[in-house]
Amino acid sequence: MYIPPDSEKHLEVPVYQLEPGMYIAYLDKPWLESPFMVQGFYVHTQSDIAEVGEVCTHVYVDPHRHTRGNVVRTAFNGAPTCQKTSDVTISLRRDFVAAESDYDLATNAVKQAFVRLRETGQINIQSVADGINPLIEHVVHRKEAMVALVRMKKKDDYLYNHSISVAVLGAMIGHQIGMPGEDLENLALGCALMDVGKVKLPDEMLTSSAPLTREQQDTMRKHVQFGVALLARENQVDPMVESVLLDHHERWDGSGYPNGKLANEIPLVARIAGLVDTYDAMMTVRPYAPTQAQGVHHPRRKQTSPYRFRHHRPLQVHPL
Repeated sequence: MYIPPDSEKHLEVPVYQLEPGMYIAYLDKPWLESPFMVQGFYVHTQSDIAEVGEVCTHVYVDPHRHTRGNVVRTAFNGAPTCQKTSDVTISLRRDFVAAESDYDLATNAVKQAFVRLRETGQINIQSVADGINPLIEHVVHRKEAMVALVRMKKKDDYLYNHSISVAVLGAMIGHQIGMPGEDLENLALGCALMDVGKVKLPDEMLTSSAPLTREQQDTMRKHVQFGVALLARENQVDPMVESVLLDHHERWDGSGYPNGKLANEIPLVARIAGLVDTYDAMMTVRPYAPTQAQGVHHPRRKQTSPYRFRHHRPLQVHPL
């Protein structure tokens, strides 16, 4: 039987006893074995509860958090807890302010590094790492604020903002599966740099609103080799960072590129990077492609909750 960490601080609740407004802190299984994109979320509707019921028989609810503004009473003695939703809201606002400053600094660090690369052909990887690393603490301690920032930040320049979004999302997944701090930093850095090779592509290809031709798609795929070559010029780049750049477009069934790797031939960090890369691209309007957010709620497919990321066949995205 799976027992999550800090289980004594949460209430074990059968799924059939869940109510809208409750906050699920843990499932009855390791998070990696579930199809949910993030760990910890509110259930707002009976449909959300039904989604959870497809995966779990019971969950662990945080009694201090509830969207209805009332304290949550325990299932054991009816004694109310001491914290209200308003307290949580104030805490989240404080976390958001703290995280936003570092998020903006990281975005600027990536932008400056990419601009310098275009101008000089060289990239200062350490400056990117110095900008990204403070976000790891926010991922660990202020996850909800970081999720809000990723969703709310304007996409004025897709390349830079996408780099930060995937770095944050990748670090979140890495943290949830128990990666140590140094590996989280390398994963986040690799995600931030995964598209660095695109600076070698023609600007008109990156900014065109027209769909890419087959020839342009082939050219676009070369950004992987361009990025790996750029990193090869740098000294002491961690192999984990290199594997993210090289393999983040490989797919579990061998349909990816550049080498058509299969299944576990693809490093875990690259599978994580490929997942968050696809997810963020689906949710973001790019110059040459509209958002595919409707793909998660496709009219010919079963409706899913906003917390669940199904693996559509055309995208060839598979579980980690």
